[in-house]
Amino acid sequence: MPIYRFVIHGTGIQNHRGHAGFVTTRWAQAATEQQAAEKALDSVRRNWTTGPSSVLNDGPPPTLEIDSSQRIAAWEIWSASNRGNTLYRDEDLA
Repeated sequence: MPIYRFVIHGTGIQNHRGHAGFVTTRWAQAATEQQAAEKALDSVRRNWTTGPSSVLNDGPPPTLEIDSSQRIAAWEIWSASNRGNTLYRDEDLA
């Protein structure tokens, strides 16, 4: 079964510091790229609501979209941990 790596962008985070977003990388294995994308997005959603950082998330869940995707070889999954993210504040983009 093919493996895909996705760069996922989350926006619309509202917390005590204002509006923010994040970028994260996830990989998933599925028969099609679309099925793998849904698995990757579900992983980020689950982490948002039940993961270790969920206690810091005092606003609604972010809006998620896939920025890019690519099919990868099995050995390439070791280069991405399938967790974590890079946060930014909206004002950092100005």
